[in-house]
Amino acid sequence: MIETKLKYKKQLVTLASLLFMLAMIANPGEIISSAKAALELCVSSLVPSIFPFMVASSVFINYSSQDSFKALAPFLKLLFGTSPCAAAAIIPGMICGYPVGASCACQLYKNNMISKSEAESLIAFSNNSGPLFIIGAVGTGILHCTKAGIMLYIIHIVSAIICGILLKPFTRSDKNAIRINLNTSSKNFTDCVSDSTLTILKICGFVVIFAVINRLLSPAVDLLPNHFKCIAAGFLELTNASSIINENIIETKTKLILLSGALGWSGMSVHMQVKSIISSSDLSMKKYYATRLCSCVISMTISYFIFENPTLDKNTLNIHSADIMLVISAILLTACALWTLIAKNIKNPSR
Repeated sequence: MIETKLKYKKQLVTLASLLFMLAMIANPGEIISSAKAALELCVSSLVPSIFPFMVASSVFINYSSQDSFKALAPFLKLLFGTSPCAAAAIIPGMICGYPVGASCACQLYKNNMISKSEAESLIAFSNNSGPLFIIGAVGTGILHCTKAGIMLYIIHIVSAIICGILLKPFTRSDKNAIRINLNTSSKNFTDCVSDSTLTILKICGFVVIFAVINRLLSPAVDLLPNHFKCIAAGFLELTNASSIINENIIETKTKLILLSGALGWSGMSVHMQVKSIISSSDLSMKKYYATRLCSCVISMTISYFIFENPTLDKNTLNIHSADIMLVISAILLTACALWTLIAKNIKNPSR
């Protein structure tokens, strides 16, 4: 049965690849222009904004030890059930953008600083979009409202934290597996730069190929109703989806909810980037996919309650900060309550 499914899967992939090549041959001009635009995006934005962070975080991780994050141990243990070293993935994952969080978590695991369970949980909730993209590109660049970008970024990070809390019952730290020491790192600065270079090349490759896929699928996607068009774009790739949502959705509240959901899901392009990063390890993507879907739902839910009759007007957004804090606090408390119930049921299963 398994062999039959594998056979059909290979046949399906082969057929899809053939159709993809034929579509590229039929539309060479569009393919070249979309690939060129994606490469320009990589050179002008992606590499300058992500690559230095990847090198710095790699050096930081390879020259760190458990004692480097000792002060954060109680906080991380209480919220996420992780060891102190998890901070080396959580913090970059919140400020550096995709896929730095996943790269850091994978590096921590390879250095034996965290267990496999911790690494899979960290990859799931610490791999987030950075403020440069959400506030700069989406808020200021696409929506022409910096405050909207700030609010979307806050919602994005709060959703990630909630997902991390909900993952706690499924996160196991193995103290016996953690045996790293400050002076035992086998990588030096040049190794960190080399590894980061290979990773950024993989990322750029996925950006280009998904830009081509978007262009090839655009005639079919354009036939869909506006909302489904936005969902299809958000499923594949985030940057293109942000522009499509802004262009096709008139109502501001719906626009912000869909943008928030797209940021939470992050798109198959980012998912494939993460998969390429962990491909050299035995880490699983199961937690990651489930958490991305959960983050999408949580982000859209928070946005629904926060953006009550919003109006985008340059740098103004008529929402009330008191209401925002009330909603976020209520959602965090609910998440903690769910976590408590789940943890209790897992530790004391009914017989």
